[in-house]
Amino acid sequence: MGTLKEKAVQAANKWLGPSTLDEMQELKTLKIYRNGMIFTWLALMVAIVAQLLAGARLPQIAGEWLIFMAVDIYILGAMIKAGIWSTRRKLKADWPTSLWASAIASVSTLAFGWATSGTLWGGLLTAAITLVLCLVCFAILLQVYKIRQKKLEQEPEEKNDGE
Repeated sequence: MGTLKEKAVQAANKWLGPSTLDEMQELKTLKIYRNGMIFTWLALMVAIVAQLLAGARLPQIAGEWLIFMAVDIYILGAMIKAGIWSTRRKLKADWPTSLWASAIASVSTLAFGWATSGTLWGGLLTAAITLVLCLVCFAILLQVYKIRQKKLEQEPEEKNDGE
């Protein structure tokens, strides 16, 4: 049989023909895709925030929000499946990092909630809810990540390279 990746490559070769790119060109192509993805993600986030600040309600931004969340969930799942916590070398899978990230999200939503609701209490409520939700999500993700790391460490090396 073959792995899912091998089947996908065979299907792509059948329909598109074999790749004419060398390894360096493949790497450059992946970097271009990565940069395009980062740009698209940031542009979508800016568009959502700008629309909300302009007074748009959730039904008006539902399409952008669903795409944004789908991409986020895909990236999160793929990173954890690969055993990668962060693309930044300094960020570790631990509670201090989770607390800092949650605090940054909370302060951001404080400013955003204050700007959109017009009251400090609206911002504080939004910030408190964000802090709690982020900490809960990080607790779950830390456990899932650590379980996945242990599983990947126990697998033979050739299985890790094939994914």
